[in-house]
Amino acid sequence: MDVKKRCSVALCLFAAICVGLWLLGSKEAKDGALPILIRVTIFLGLFRLAYDDLLKILNYLKGPRAILLGIALIGIVAFGKAALPLVGISIGMVVLLTVFNIFQRNSPNQNKKKTRS
Repeated sequence: MDVKKRCSVALCLFAAICVGLWLLGSKEAKDGALPILIRVTIFLGLFRLAYDDLLKILNYLKGPRAILLGIALIGIVAFGKAALPLVGISIGMVVLLTVFNIFQRNSPNQNKKKTRS
């Protein structure tokens, strides 16, 4: 089963759990677990809707750039304003990797054919 189908199954399961907890759950369960389950269900729904676009972005940003941007996004989501140094360093590293990649593509030594001596 591919990731998209697994996400759809998980979305249906979490939605069913949320509805069951909302209708049949105790007050303590509704106050504690229901808000968390609703957030997870919303995240899975958004992930399911954006899956194809996310794949295009990840295929475009192969390698370390995608990892650094992922670290920056996780930092923003998890820590908020406290993650600004982490985000700045990650974005700076992405810029440096991009510049180095451009220089490597345009280097004159790469255009020369290698011959055996």
